[in-house]
Amino acid sequence: MAQNNITKQLDIFSKVIAHILSVRSPHTGCHISRVPILADMIARAVGQEQISKKQKFSEDDYYKIAIAAKLHDCGKTTTPDYLLEKSTKLECVRNRIHEIRNRFEILRRDAEIACLKHIIADPQSKPQAQ
Repeated sequence: MAQNNITKQLDIFSKVIAHILSVRSPHTGCHISRVPILADMIARAVGQEQISKKQKFSEDDYYKIAIAAKLHDCGKTTTPDYLLEKSTKLECVRNRIHEIRNRFEILRRDAEIACLKHIIADPQSKPQAQ
């Protein structure tokens, strides 16, 4: 009976993790729902082939594979959103590069303004200022 209680709790836990990730990222949520289905299909196909007479999957083995497939992305619950979403991850990189370009543009303009102010103050120093 204790094992049955543990399996129920594990099933609930895996559903909670899948729900959390599907709320955070619809792309990841769809992925999490597809992986267990595909893992089960692959495991059952391998089990039917009986590649090794010694290696035979029991229903308990199939259950373990299903739980592993359901929980394979559980670490993503603590992953920051900007890393979880591919589009955000790419935008974040581009925005930072854009920010650096803006900083250099500001420095260039500041240098040009300082040069022009120097020339206005002393027109004879134009060649030096430039």
